[in-house]
Amino acid sequence: MNKWTKSGQPKCNNCSRVGHFAKCCPDRQMLEGLLAMGKAKMEEDKKEAEARARLKKKLAEKQKKEERKERKKKERKARKEMKGVTGEKESDKENENMEAADIEEASKEKTLDDDVVNEASIALKRALVISK
Repeated sequence: MNKWTKSGQPKCNNCSRVGHFAKCCPDRQMLEGLLAMGKAKMEEDKKEAEARARLKKKLAEKQKKEERKERKKKERKARKEMKGVTGEKESDKENENMEAADIEEASKEKTLDDDVVNEASIALKRALVISK
């Protein structure tokens, strides 16, 4: 129920000041605004953390693939050294097959890298839009 002073001015039930009702109390509005800003900031931080986690995961996957690639190169080099002569038809076919597999893997990695960059840029754009 609204309170009134003896002079006929409204009195706030929220802050007990004269001149307004609780419905339009500036203290309450400021508090609600601060709460809304806090929630928005928490959501923004959460999205940013998720984007960082995805990026970190993608970078870890990329590093693992690079390590596998290096291991394959070492294995190929060891096989070549074991066979001695690299001019044999069998080793040439093997090398061609390995090169084709490497090319296919590289194209998959490039697609993955592009996806990572696109996801990161979208997440950063969203964070910038939210922060404005």
